Amino acid sequence: MTVIPNHKNFKVLTPSGNQSFSHIQKFKRKGYIHFQFDDNTELKVSPKHPFIVNGVKKLACDMSTDDVIDGKRKNIFHIEFVDEDIELYDLLNVENGNLYYTNDLVSHNCDFLQSTGTLIDGERLRLLTYSRPKISNTNGFKIYEEPIEDHKYMLVCDVSRGVGKDFHAFSVLDITKPPYKQVATFRNNELSPLVLPSAIYPVLRQYNNAFALIEVNDIGAQVADILKHDMEYPNILGTSYRGRKGQVLGEGFGNEAQNANGIRTTTPIKRIGCSLLKSLIVENKLIIEDYWTIDELTTFVATKESYEAEKGHHDDLVMTLVLFSWATSQEYFKELLDTDIRKAIYENSLDKIEEEMTPFGFIEYGDSVEDTFVDESGTLWTVDNDPSRQWWNLDQDNRGSSGWY
Repeated sequence: MTVIPNHKNFKVLTPSGNQSFSHIQKFKRKGYIHFQFDDNTELKVSPKHPFIVNGVKKLACDMSTDDVIDGKRKNIFHIEFVDEDIELYDLLNVENGNLYYTNDLVSHNCDFLQSTGTLIDGERLRLLTYSRPKISNTNGFKIYEEPIEDHKYMLVCDVSRGVGKDFHAFSVLDITKPPYKQVATFRNNELSPLVLPSAIYPVLRQYNNAFALIEVNDIGAQVADILKHDMEYPNILGTSYRGRKGQVLGEGFGNEAQNANGIRTTTPIKRIGCSLLKSLIVENKLIIEDYWTIDELTTFVATKESYEAEKGHHDDLVMTLVLFSWATSQEYFKELLDTDIRKAIYENSLDKIEEEMTPFGFIEYGDSVEDTFVDESGTLWTVDNDPSRQWWNLDQDNRGSSGWY
């Protein structure tokens, strides 16, 4: 997929006139919907292309010949799914409603079409914006921000088998201070796992000898071992098992049977990581720059035990952020950076609560213990809430004695 910024500020015709848009997106799809209309025009779109039908958004794959698309109100006389590759174009972030005309028909694009039950709710997903990479190559490596001197970075990698299915993926994050920032990504499903360390190593060196956290459930253990032992890279983070605490982040020293040069994704770690990732995004403590990462979040949905990609989708880049989020809660991470993200989130939440609270007013009544005095005999008196400013003897039951002020 190619995303081209609208630098020349071209405008597109919309129901509210000519409006600006941010990007033109070009992408390939396997399969498309072919519409034919009663005025001899036609339109080819992706199955999830959203039209406006009677003021309501409706996907192309759900359309029927009974629907009349808003715009010039063309009647559909034929709909067909064509199982062929096609190149399609899309406009992103169209001003004033995300609506624009496609062949005189009103389309609604410019936002991610999220699934139901996603880790991040739809309204928050719509607020996530991606950036155009400053540097990218054909192997799937993208740089959004080049290394900054004295900044600290962490590379988190999810390893696949490299056979054209799941992707090898890593995210490089600036962890100097919150908000943490995704500064580079890698996504490739063809590279051999044995070659992957050679792709990771120069990136680690480039980003100020970044800390590396490698997922080692499967073939990833070889990747971590090659980086640490063969390439002698010093900043490989490991984990050790600590009884009820489970895996704990560290450098993997100690009993080999209880330690690993990386992290094994277990149900508890994924559950904690997902929860923390949600908090980081909602509290604006993590900035995501990459389109594919945001796209994966739109199909990262709840399962019986945790979250995972919907069938037919991927979650490899999201999992790099899940593992990173888990790492931010670890004591070793805090020692490396001298920061505690959970404390920062908590304090930020308290600040918001205090800002939103309406201050209470206080009413001073005459019988307040602050308006008191003790006379020469030692009797305690207080002011009554009376225009005459009468004083009452607090040492008498039922205010049995009184005097005048």
